[in-house]
Amino acid sequence: MVVWLFVALIITQTYTANLASMLTAERLEPTIDNIDQLRNSNIRVGYGSGSFLKHYVNEVLHFHPENMRNYGELEEYAEALRRKEIGAAFLEVPAAKIFLAKYCREFIQAGPSYKIGGFAFVCDATILS
Repeated sequence: MVVWLFVALIITQTYTANLASMLTAERLEPTIDNIDQLRNSNIRVGYGSGSFLKHYVNEVLHFHPENMRNYGELEEYAEALRRKEIGAAFLEVPAAKIFLAKYCREFIQAGPSYKIGGFAFVCDATILS
């Protein structure tokens, strides 16, 4: 009987802690819902230097070249997003995973991953608070 009461106590406490966490934790929501909204609002976007993304974002996703900015380091993306120089960053998947791991409290991935000939990339958008 004591064992069952102990198990019930643990389950109750776990449920209470999870419920409190869900109700109080700040949820990150992307400010941009999809690529079309991003493109049509003329928001500047960032892409990696020396990457295939410049051509893809320009030619396939139809972003205007004046709305595209080139960045080399992940820290440059973070600073540009914080200063609102760009509204989103197009990153290759490995770089995006590192970026989101490093800046998980500030930024979130918005939208799906795009795959091109074995390469993949994502769009990371800043959060307006």
